[in-house]
Amino acid sequence: MKGFKTFLKTLAGNAAVLSNRTDYKGNLTLVLGNESADLDSVVSSISLAYLLGSSLPKTQPPIPVINTNRADISLRPDCQALLQSVLPPAASLGDLTFIDDIDFTQLLKIYGSRLHIWLVDHNAPASRQQELEPFVEGIVDHHVDENRSLDAKWRQIEM
Repeated sequence: MKGFKTFLKTLAGNAAVLSNRTDYKGNLTLVLGNESADLDSVVSSISLAYLLGSSLPKTQPPIPVINTNRADISLRPDCQALLQSVLPPAASLGDLTFIDDIDFTQLLKIYGSRLHIWLVDHNAPASRQQELEPFVEGIVDHHVDENRSLDAKWRQIEM
C-alpha cells in the first residue's frame, strides 16, 4: 500500500475521473462522508478511501468526497486547518472533491452499475442523494441504523 502522503497527492487527479469521460471503462468508487462535513466525517472519508485503495486496481482509486459544497468548507475552520496541515505542499484544498463538484445524473449515465458508493459517518444517503442508494456497497458508521441499503456488501454500524 502506498503511503498516505502519496495517496493525498493523487487526489488532484480525481477531477479527470469525474469529468464527462464517456471513454472510461473502469469502476468508480466514491466514499461519502455525511452532509455535516464535520471533522470526523471528512477525516473518515479520506481515511476509508485510502484503506479501500489498497484492495483496488491502481487505475481505479477510490475518491473521498467531502459531502458539502466547496464554498461551505469555510464554515468548518477545524476541517480547513487540519486538511491544510496534512496535505502535501504541492496539494491544496482545491485538490479535494466536494459534493458540488459532481454531477450525479451524468455520473450515473456514464458508470451505471460500475459506480460503487461507500458511506462513512452516516448509514443512509442524504435526502438529495437518494438516487445513489442502489449503488451503496459499504457503510461504516456509528449512528442509529436507519435500516437502509440493507443489500450493501459491508455494513459496519456500531453506536
